[in-house]
Amino acid sequence: EYTLRWGKFHSKLIVLKFPNFLRGIVPSANLTNGDWYYWGQVIWFQDFPKKDKTDKNDKEDEFCIYLKRFFTTFMPHTYEGKRFWTDLNINFDEYDYSDVCVDLIASANGRFKDEDKNMFGVGRLTSLYEPIIIQKNSKRINI
Repeated sequence: EYTLRWGKFHSKLIVLKFPNFLRGIVPSANLTNGDWYYWGQVIWFQDFPKKDKTDKNDKEDEFCIYLKRFFTTFMPHTYEGKRFWTDLNINFDEYDYSDVCVDLIASANGRFKDEDKNMFGVGRLTSLYEPIIIQKNSKRINI
């Protein structure tokens, strides 16, 4: 008899840095051979080009703000003497997210209040969908 060892659907966030763009990837699969080979999975990915240096728009994109918040919340700045942010060398502000077609909804353990209440999990889901506004020809979906 086969016993399922995992019981929750949870997504992962992978960010790949290329010379001229940043690729965001959210797969449902764990990074194991079995998940990719045997199970049906879903995946979203999108490329974000570097901003045009002549673009003087200083308004920070909501997607960029959330992406940075995600990484600062879930990734330690240092681990075993290594400095992750220095080693990653990714400045999220250098990329253009104007064509993003998703809203990220990250899960996080804990109880949140005040402004953090709407940052993760059900609180974020509620803040994005209440009230539900469907825009004609909208290309944005939530994952």
